[in-house]
Amino acid sequence: MAEEHVYGYNPTVGVDGDSGDETTSKLRLKVIAGHHLAKKDIFGASDPYVRVDLNTINGDQTVDSALTRTKKKTLNPVWEEEFIFRVKPVEHKLVLQVFDENRLTRDDFLGMVELTLINLPKEQEGRAIPARNYVLRPRSIENDNGDVSDSGGWELVQPENNTPVEQAADITMVTRSLPQGWEERQDANGRTYYVNHIARFTQWERPEPDTTATSGVSEQRNLDTAATEFQRRFHISADDEGRHRNSVVNQI
Repeated sequence: MAEEHVYGYNPTVGVDGDSGDETTSKLRLKVIAGHHLAKKDIFGASDPYVRVDLNTINGDQTVDSALTRTKKKTLNPVWEEEFIFRVKPVEHKLVLQVFDENRLTRDDFLGMVELTLINLPKEQEGRAIPARNYVLRPRSIENDNGDVSDSGGWELVQPENNTPVEQAADITMVTRSLPQGWEERQDANGRTYYVNHIARFTQWERPEPDTTATSGVSEQRNLDTAATEFQRRFHISADDEGRHRNSVVNQI
């Protein structure tokens, strides 16, 4: 039987074979499926895969990475793939990023989930660790003040600090329609931004239905309706006045 591949942290081994006092653990991660992912291909589908990164909490440096297989032409991929990582729970975190694979251009970013590794339950014989669902969120964006914040309205379904050892990441994409005149795009770094084609400007924050552009469109529609009604009444008044003048001429 082939030995399972272990990703992640490689403890420093001394000359005598001792790895020192480093406390490490083995973590079993199972990526099960995704549901209702974003449409990125021109035919209304995507070719999604998941990249699993073991990163440091301080500095967000990638220690090691693993990839699932790519599922072709689907928005509801089923991976059912398992990975083993050696981790230092107090220093590391897992970052799962979902991409749409492209042959000729940069792969499209679909969303991500971050999982902390503290207080993980241990595998025990006869104990089943249930799968958990997570909602994808966009990458963090650094603003002009140097602060990092998450854009958009996505959040995790479950708290991160209760992530089990055999973690099943059943990934789901939140779908919300944009107000009229808005379009969602991504820059070269995979960051999501929004374009207002009516007012001709862009922004990082996801627009809400009561945006200025939407209200402006409604106001314009109201003005158009009022103008049409005024013209209709003017024509009626003009016709009545014309008939009255003809009647006066006939009487004379």
